This record gives sequence, C-alpha cells and structure tokens, in this order.
Amino acid sequence: MMDAGTDGATDAGTDGAMDGGVDSALDGALDSGADADGATALVPATAPSAALSTRHGCSLGGGGLRCWGQNDLGQIGVGTASAVIVLPTDITFPAAATPRWHAAGLNHTCALADSVHCWGSNANLQLGVASGLVYQPSAVVPLPAGIVGIAAGGSHNCAWTRTSIHCWGANGEGQLGSGAPADSWMPNSLAIGGDVIQMALGDAHTCALRADGQVLCWGNNSTWELGDGTTMDRLPPTANLVTGAVSLEAGPSHTCAVLSGGGVTCWGLNDVGQLGGGAADPFRTGRGPTAVADVTAAVQVTVGAAHTCVLESGGTVKCFGSNGSGRCGAAASTFQVLDPFAPAFTGPVAAVWATAEGTCAELGAGGGTECIGNNRGGAFGFDSGAITNVGPTPVSVTW
Repeated sequence: MMDAGTDGATDAGTDGAMDGGVDSALDGALDSGADADGATALVPATAPSAALSTRHGCSLGGGGLRCWGQNDLGQIGVGTASAVIVLPTDITFPAAATPRWHAAGLNHTCALADSVHCWGSNANLQLGVASGLVYQPSAVVPLPAGIVGIAAGGSHNCAWTRTSIHCWGANGEGQLGSGAPADSWMPNSLAIGGDVIQMALGDAHTCALRADGQVLCWGNNSTWELGDGTTMDRLPPTANLVTGAVSLEAGPSHTCAVLSGGGVTCWGLNDVGQLGGGAADPFRTGRGPTAVADVTAAVQVTVGAAHTCVLESGGTVKCFGSNGSGRCGAAASTFQVLDPFAPAFTGPVAAVWATAEGTCAELGAGGGTECIGNNRGGAFGFDSGAITNVGPTPVSVTW
C-alpha cells in the first residue's frame, strides 16, 4: 500500500507499501476443478518475488531475502537503524528459518519463514510485540500453525491460513476486524465464510479475497475504500460489490481487483484518476467499484500512493493516476494520466510493482528489472546519487 495524502511530485501523509501496498501476492489462478457446490474455486495466491513500500523494498530469491532503502526505524532488518541503505542487503533470519513470503508496510517489514517475523517501527504494535523497536527479524506470537501468506498495510498486518485470518497492529478505524478501536500486538482472529485466497491492506482498511471470488473489506471507508457503495466504516468483514475477482492489491486509500475475465475494477479515492475510469474526482472524493478502461487481458494489478498499473498477458503494462516524477511513464510535466498509458519498458514485462512515487518492472526472459519515477529514500535499490527523480525513462536495477 502507499500514501494516504494528495499526491503530486511528492507524496504527503502516511504513504505505505504495496504493496502493499502495499505488497501482496502477484495473482491468484482459477482452479481447473469445481468445489462441492459446483462453483469454480480459486487456488491460493502465490508469494510475491518483491514487495516495495514508500521508501524501502525487499526481494526474495535464492532462498533468502534482500532489502534496501530508508532504514531510520530499522525497517531494512540489518540489526540497527541507520541512514538509507542504497543497495540490496542480505537479511539474516534465525537458524533453519527460510523466508518464503514477505510484505512491506510504511515503516516496517514482515516475512513468513518458520513463523512470521517482523521488524522496524512498532508505533502501532505492528511488530507483534508489546513495546519497543525491533531492528532484525523477530517472531510474532501467538499465531496458529498453517500460516500460508502475509500482507502489510500502513501500520497493520494480516496473516492467513487456508480458513482463517489473523491481524495485528493499528486499529483506529477497525482495520483489524475487531470491535475495539485500539491498537493490538495480539492478533485478532476472524473468518470470512470460506477459504482465504489472498489479502490486501491499505492505510486503514483491509480486504480479503475468498475462494468463490467474493471480496470482503472492513475498516476505514471515508473515501469508498471498502467498495460497498457507501462511506460508512465497517467492523465485521463485509462483502463488497466485487465478485469474480482472482487477485487483489491495495494502496493507502484505493484497492483494485483483477477479474476472471481479464478486466480490472478499482474502488476508493480517485482524486487524480487512480481508479482508471477515465476521470478524476477532486476534493479527495472517491467512487465505488469502477471498471478500468482499455484493459481486457489483465494478469496482475499493482497500486501505488496515487497511481495504478496493470500488467496484461502480452507483457504490456498500462498505468494511470498521478504521474508525479513520471511514475506512469508519461512525460514528467504531465501531472496525471486519466487513460491507461504504457510506460517505455525495454521489453515484455513479467511482473510489475508500484512504490509511492514510482513503478518497477521485471522483464521476461531474464531481461532484468527496470524502474521509473522517483527513487526517494532509495526505494528502487539503486544508487541514483543526489538526484532521486529518474523520470519516465527506465533505469536498470539489480535486486
């Protein structure tokens, strides 16, 4: 997930990860079979190879985890807080713990190895410990056996088994799914009425994808973040208006889903056109689920602070929303992109990730990784020197 603030060349407020967000799985896939009631069921999402936040990121490979970027709160995981760590650095886990899934929040990072480990800022108890900063991987307890995935929001996290969800950290808007609006280092457990495929977390909202393709969301809904057609906050998991989804991705205040037919729908804040419907809604207003124009073969969606990018099956990327620092690939003088625009990556793309102020793409056939936009805080894992704005022309990075 990314920044909650209005976004131009720089992002204000609390911008967070992809991946979340800030940082969730690349995609789900349709099972070739059917479940007991005859409906086509989704198989669990696969782990992402990279997770990029506002100003730090990590990648999985070779049985290990490498992280880079802003480390003022120990979010890189090297055992101490420091200035920016420019280049990817190997992270040490306890003996016999091999990371297989990871997620990056605003100022913290989590990874699933033998158990879930988190490090960095603990301002909202998002590390799963009662107090203090943690500068290297530390186990979150108690979590049940059978955790298969994790997702990070601005200052909260969720881990899931095949049938249950467990969330901890910030809870001022009910994003943990509990009725008490208090932060908690103890995971809150809940079920969503079916198997859990994937989760996507924003600054203060949480969404889950169920095996039947239904999306359920809870938490903050001030700018339509929950996709239920209202602006009323929801505490219990609430089914929204999206069905037929196969994967999810959340930014700080908007969320998108890839649909089974290859389309993409987005909902939430739309002040600079980040929902892809061909128009922006100024004054920080939002919309319910909105079909992204000119996208019919999507295999992945990634969401930044105020922009969104879609990867289609032919390896083409299309981006829309804020173009500050050239993050959508258009000329840096272009403030926003309302119609999907194809950045000039130098080859077919296999995976794409958004940061708060940029976009990175893994090229197919071993073509490496390229980024566009702003490398502020070392977000790209690339030494761009004093000039962090690399603009819309792709630069090569090595993770």
